Amino acid sequence: MSEAHRATVEAFLDAIVRKDIDAIVDIHTEDGILEFPFAPPGFPPRVEGREAIRIFEAPISESVASSSFHDLVVRPLAEPDMAVAEYRGEVKLTNGREYNNTYCLVVRFRDGRMHHVREYFNPLVIQSAGLVAGDPDAS
Repeated sequence: MSEAHRATVEAFLDAIVRKDIDAIVDIHTEDGILEFPFAPPGFPPRVEGREAIRIFEAPISESVASSSFHDLVVRPLAEPDMAVAEYRGEVKLTNGREYNNTYCLVVRFRDGRMHHVREYFNPLVIQSAGLVAGDPDAS
């Protein structure tokens, strides 16, 4: 199953690079859940359902001028429907800033789609890029 999980994560990242909101949304189950345990202020800690995922992802995609993802590693877990994906992103934003972060996703898959994604990232990088309020670089 880990090859299928890797292919799903690769398709997800490719959709982000192409800014294809329909593909990003479709890679999740109808009742998909996104969780962000380290969500900074102004960033939702949880998003539930495909339509909510669309509403969440659209402005993010609009804020990106270009993006690429590197060093993807997908590791299977003991539960066959789960995997951990690690990668780093290099993103240029329309506001002129860069948003370069490292990610760790714990993903539960269902029927070839991402069902429950718990995404870990550095929230200070999001703030520094101006994607949410509270720039940690401001003095």
